[in-house]
Amino acid sequence: MKNILTAFLLLLLVDYAFGQSKVASGIVISDDDKLPIIGATITVVGETAIGTVTDMDGKFQLNVPEKRNLLLVSYIGMKSTEVAVGSAIRVVLKSDRSEER
Repeated sequence: MKNILTAFLLLLLVDYAFGQSKVASGIVISDDDKLPIIGATITVVGETAIGTVTDMDGKFQLNVPEKRNLLLVSYIGMKSTEVAVGSAIRVVLKSDRSEER
């Protein structure tokens, strides 16, 4: 029984040591009309399987591994941008329209 308890505590310690993360949250709005963007994609730069999308209010929340510090924010028809991880991020996406006249 003592060995099982020791193994369990060791697993918890390993999970704690390698499973550190921080929470990134914020809002994504359009530069054109200053309205929230619904369904913008937020991914962690350097991680292929960690991401989320903005809700009906343009807001998002995402657990980010401690070793990562950048998010990529993208939306169809808008220029993608990288932002630093934080707890109150405000991302303004600009239109991807050609500036040809």
